[in-house]
Amino acid sequence: MLKSARAFLIVKDLEEHGEILKSDPSTQDIENEEFDFELKFILVTKNTVDEIIAVINGISEVAKVEVSLIEFEDIEVVEPKEIENKEEQKIEKKIDGKAPSENPASKNDESKQVLAKKPAQKKEVKKTHQSVRVDLERIDNLMNMVSELVIYRTRLEQIVISHKSQELNETLEQVGRTTSDLQDLVMKIRMLPLDTVFNRFPRMIRDISVELNKEINFVIEGADTELDRTVIDEIGEPLIHLLRNAADHGVESAEKRIAQGKSPVGTVKLVAYQEGTKALIKVIDDGSGINLERVKAKAEQKGINTEGMSDNDIKNLIFAQGFSTNEVVTDISGRGVGMDVVKTKIAALGGTVDLYSEEGKGSTFVIKLPLTLQIIQALLVKIGEETLAISLGFIDRVIDYKEENIKKSNGKEVIVYRENVIPLVRLNETLDIEASATDKKFVIIVNVGDKTIGLLVDSLLGQQEIVIKPLGKTLKSLDQYIGATILGNGLVTLILDVGALL
Repeated sequence: MLKSARAFLIVKDLEEHGEILKSDPSTQDIENEEFDFELKFILVTKNTVDEIIAVINGISEVAKVEVSLIEFEDIEVVEPKEIENKEEQKIEKKIDGKAPSENPASKNDESKQVLAKKPAQKKEVKKTHQSVRVDLERIDNLMNMVSELVIYRTRLEQIVISHKSQELNETLEQVGRTTSDLQDLVMKIRMLPLDTVFNRFPRMIRDISVELNKEINFVIEGADTELDRTVIDEIGEPLIHLLRNAADHGVESAEKRIAQGKSPVGTVKLVAYQEGTKALIKVIDDGSGINLERVKAKAEQKGINTEGMSDNDIKNLIFAQGFSTNEVVTDISGRGVGMDVVKTKIAALGGTVDLYSEEGKGSTFVIKLPLTLQIIQALLVKIGEETLAISLGFIDRVIDYKEENIKKSNGKEVIVYRENVIPLVRLNETLDIEASATDKKFVIIVNVGDKTIGLLVDSLLGQQEIVIKPLGKTLKSLDQYIGATILGNGLVTLILDVGALL
């Protein structure tokens, strides 16, 4: 357990008493825990053998220490210039047709040849460490500068359209390409592999399986998938809830699994991969799945009417606040907190969480997250005299508004589109903005998780790449907006939080 941590202590203590020339396995393999239970080092030190043994024995859980002395007395120390001269002599001898073995001094030449090669080996070692640690604040500042560059590029595009200069247009296209490349590069610098979050979970699952007396095989796939640092920082807590849920509610006890004809060892999978501009994280278990009757019974206890709801809608009630189907409250679950936290946290990151479950077969939670939260593609819309932005990631399609398609259901307006009944939200009423008296209006159909709504707007201004700027502490209570952006014409525009409108 924690082999790499133990190895780190050994390396640290040895380096305090000398210089490690070589390690077997390599330092990189030690860091990645890719070794068995034996480590070998060549150490240059002024300490005695007994002193080095005492140092290593001072570290707990070290079974055995073997130290042997390497004698260097017979090796000739050669200056770099001498090496070059002797190498030249050796090459000359070879040209004369004499093999090194024929020469009585060949043995010495071979040792000199080894010495001559050492500088080249050092160069190779340097190449393996071509990375620099940079303060996160500096990367954030660089990102902000690139964001400002994107804003001014858009402003320049507006000016070029009004001036209609071909020469200026060509130059701007090149600036645009360079800005896009720079933007991609900064995005990649901000990216971190999910492994930084995933590496804490194997131990957690192992502890839970011991506590619950269950055998669980935990599998991680796609830990090298990269996400923006801000997303990585926030995703850990929701994943802990989902994994604990899978281990406790999902995977059954060994006896139950054997009775159902399953393997006594349950499987929990954590899978991540990239799909377009989104990252997908799946938490899969081969357990009992969601029991619809238990969810219905719990919903009725809570006063939730499940009549007319689809099976999928009923299953998704587990995301409601204070909802838990566990009858017994344990250290792991049953308090009714967790799943609502998961949904809220992921929605705040601009992502969605969906549940797919089959009773007796298992459950899959699918989290979709944006790769970055800084620069997004958005649709600009007009409501009255106000311009607003909606992230393209949520938009399914845009349709013309027709009065005859609007119906009333349970006292609320809905729009019938392709035989689907979609709730309609009049943005001017929700945001308290006076609508314009235009005849042609549009309905933007947006998807958030498994829910679909139609947003009524007065007109469309087109698609644009925008930079999200936080609203700051003064306006943080404005839940309908995720931030603001500055458009090319210098206008400050609010970005709608579609999830908050549901």
